This record gives sequence, C-alpha cells and structure tokens, in this order.
Amino acid sequence: MTLIIGSTCQVAIEMTCSGQKVFNVIGIHMPGPYVVPDVLTAVKTAWEATLGPLKTRPNTLTMVGYHGVDLSSSTGSVGFLGSNTSGGQSGDVSLLSAAGLIKISSGTRARRANGRLFHGPLVESQINADGRTLSGTWPADLTTAYTNFKTAMTTANMPWVIISRKYSSTADVTSVGVRSVVSSQDRRLRS
Repeated sequence: MTLIIGSTCQVAIEMTCSGQKVFNVIGIHMPGPYVVPDVLTAVKTAWEATLGPLKTRPNTLTMVGYHGVDLSSSTGSVGFLGSNTSGGQSGDVSLLSAAGLIKISSGTRARRANGRLFHGPLVESQINADGRTLSGTWPADLTTAYTNFKTAMTTANMPWVIISRKYSSTADVTSVGVRSVVSSQDRRLRS
C-alpha cells in the first residue's frame, strides 16, 4: 500500500564513510506552494550549517545528497539534491555502527508522535574510555546541533515532522534529546 500523507515530504539524507553508505530518513511538512526541490534546499542548508548535524560527524564522512519524495499523493514528485560536503570532526572513526541516539518528540506520550534518529558514525574522542557512553559535552552538543536543525526548518516554514506509517499522519518535532549511552546502528547500515 502506498503511503499518502498530505503536505509531507520524506527526505533520505545519504552520506558515505569508509566506503559504507549511511542514511538518515526524516519527514518535513511541505505547505503549499513549496515543492520537493524547495524542501531539499532547505534541508541541505540546515543540515550542513556551521552548527548543524553534519558538522558533528567525522571529517571522513562525506555527503552524497538528499533524496525527496512528496507523500501527498501516490503520484507525488521525487527529487535529488547532491552534495559533497564533509563532516567537521577530526579523528579516527570508532566503529561505523557506533551512534548517538537522537530522540525526537512532539510533546505527547503517543507512540506515533515520538521517534528517533541514529547519529553516526562517531569519532573515538566522542566516546568515553568505557566504550559505552558519549564523552564530555557531546550529548549536549548533539542536542544543540539537532535543535538548530529543527529551528532552521521551522524558520523556513517547513517544520521537521515525525511520520507515522501506521496512521498515515505526522506530528511536528517540538523537542530533541540525546541518550548518553552509545547506540548501535548495525542493522541500519547499507552494504
């Protein structure tokens, strides 16, 4: 069954690190008269901003681009916006599967209005010597980077949303948090 959600664009953010593809898939509210290219330009600007999510990733990670799908109808348009910008953190990558867990919420306890995003890979200096937790200020730094992304998308009049495939609905992201324990994205890496 085709997913149809009015005024919504699904964006797959494609990156590569050490020859491995890394994806993050997000939802963006796309009010008229915006179209997929407008959304991709706004996402690219916010994602690659000086204080945005890309700059908290390894400098050996490189953007491939942004894939957009208009979910408003079964014949919604698609688009792609390429990029070759690199992450901003120097140092060796710890493991490609090690990631920070970004928790996103619309401010309610409804499962369909909460989500998560894996932020990885991480460089060794972002993980404590215990191999289990994010080091120093990294939980706060990641929270700030994703909050900046959320704010930039809201300012662009294209809010970041949580997509519920089960209910064919969306909820605006109102808060961002980061779990201090390192997560694994083994099953989410593409080969």
